[in-house]
Amino acid sequence: MTRFCATIALLTLGCIPAAAAELTVAWTDNSSGMASFRVERRVVPDLAFTQIADVPARTTAYRDTAVVAGATHCYRVKAYDFTSESAYSGEACASAVASTYTLTVGKTGTGGGVVSSQPAGILCGTACAASFANGSVVTVVATPAAGSIFSGWSGSCTGTGPCTVAGNASISVRAQFSTLVGLSVARSGSGTVTSTPSGILCGSSCQRTFANGSQVTLTATPVNGFRFAGWSGGGCSGLSSTCTVRLSGSTVVSAIFQNRGAGSKSR
Repeated sequence: MTRFCATIALLTLGCIPAAAAELTVAWTDNSSGMASFRVERRVVPDLAFTQIADVPARTTAYRDTAVVAGATHCYRVKAYDFTSESAYSGEACASAVASTYTLTVGKTGTGGGVVSSQPAGILCGTACAASFANGSVVTVVATPAAGSIFSGWSGSCTGTGPCTVAGNASISVRAQFSTLVGLSVARSGSGTVTSTPSGILCGSSCQRTFANGSQVTLTATPVNGFRFAGWSGGGCSGLSSTCTVRLSGSTVVSAIFQNRGAGSKSR
């Protein structure tokens, strides 16, 4: 073995994380510029190395752009000339970190609407995925179309308010839009009907729209001198003061109140 190969067998190796999803392999050339270098790589958990580059003399680094963000990559380098070669260097390992993360928005439900982001990038309808700088905060807002209501987030966000995320890996959220359907209450006699969730307050408001598929519980309360005499319509019946309606379209429920004196005479 020639003298330069014995010398460069002592080369050292390091992996320098780059700004994008790539890694730079750097080593020390102890051959006085006489040797070329062969770069090999394995991706954990693989044990076998694969040659990825031959680089010319006087080169002491190689930028590997064919890496997987988040995976651990291990490298080794061998020096060679036309007549001989060195032993492999020791391994050096590092993980590639992407400089951006992808936010993807999905839309579900029977209704329509638009999802937009601040900073700009998501405008769904048109663009339902965008990349943002690692660690940056993105706020996503859902705006229902006419005749629809925003029912809430799922995935990386919950609730019905703006969705705020930040990360260094892919994030996915889903916005559910539901169509609006009407619920009307007809009354006979004197009494009030209220709803849970709120919206119906009959006297004042006997009609309200709710998300299709939602459950609304109605409560009937007679005024003094009247009694509650039952429900009809919308799947409601009986004398219980409450009735739960599952909305699958526009629905009308009747609440019947009777004068206690009139009821007594009828018996």
